[in-house]
Amino acid sequence: MWYYLSASTNENGTVDASPNGHTSDFETPLTTSVPVSKGLEMDDVLRQAEALLRFSGEVENRMAESGLGGVTGVIERYVQLRQALDRLSQRELDWAKGEVDRLIATLNSVAEQLEQLRAIKMAIVDPN
Repeated sequence: MWYYLSASTNENGTVDASPNGHTSDFETPLTTSVPVSKGLEMDDVLRQAEALLRFSGEVENRMAESGLGGVTGVIERYVQLRQALDRLSQRELDWAKGEVDRLIATLNSVAEQLEQLRAIKMAIVDPN
């Protein structure tokens, strides 16, 4: 299919798919009477490729406008993040998670005690 894009017509009226004008054992010369559907398919492929290029440029611009330095900047930040995360061991993360879980349990216990104290106060101060 890409041969059609870069093909040239030789003196026999056939289209040579190779850049030097000669076909190899693996290439079949194309005739100049390419069916309309093949031409339309190629136009569709070209339109899709152009749309992807425009989209790629837009993504690059949006990343640059966001202060990320485009795709290259995003990749650099990914590498930095990986390096930073590599410095944290799973053991350290597990320890910190355990500490947070213990703190939450303690705070929940304090909250329950405060709720009980509030209920007692309400019963004594306002018995209605």
